[in-house]
Amino acid sequence: MADALRFFGISCLDRITRPSCPICRSYFDPKAIVKLHLDLDNVQASPKGTNAKISPEDIDAAQDLHQRISNIAEQGSSETQVRGLISDVKKFLQDKPRGSFKDLRTLHRMVSYLCDVKTDLRSRKQAVEGLQKEKIALQGEKAELVKKIEEQLLAQKKETQRSVKVEVELRDHCTKAHEAYTRMVE
Repeated sequence: MADALRFFGISCLDRITRPSCPICRSYFDPKAIVKLHLDLDNVQASPKGTNAKISPEDIDAAQDLHQRISNIAEQGSSETQVRGLISDVKKFLQDKPRGSFKDLRTLHRMVSYLCDVKTDLRSRKQAVEGLQKEKIALQGEKAELVKKIEEQLLAQKKETQRSVKVEVELRDHCTKAHEAYTRMVE
């Protein structure tokens, strides 16, 4: 359900007994639920706030779009369906006077915003997943480098021990040579 955008009524959400989507049965994190209050009972599809004549066909089309938005809130919908509805509402409102269908314009902005938020969350999640993979790769590289450093330190320690041993042997040899020379001179 990570890629899905679903709208459900509160009564449907209250009946969910385990965190799986009622539509696709995918697991979801209950903490990721975003509550949106839409007072659909008070929403009107009428063209308030304008003196322009609005045709009955436009009013019917607006009411149909309102109903489709209500259906999303009540029954749920895929992100593709929601994006299609956003496009349909945008096309409908495109050539209508700015002051008309204010409720539909508000609903359009809210649903568009929610889709944009969902898209942003998905891209951020992908970025986080990419960073987590990069972190794991860097931790692997770090482990390899630490191992190489430990190997180098061990080799350096052995070389130091060998050098000290050779130095002791040379000093001992020099001491013996000096003693032999001193005996010979006397």
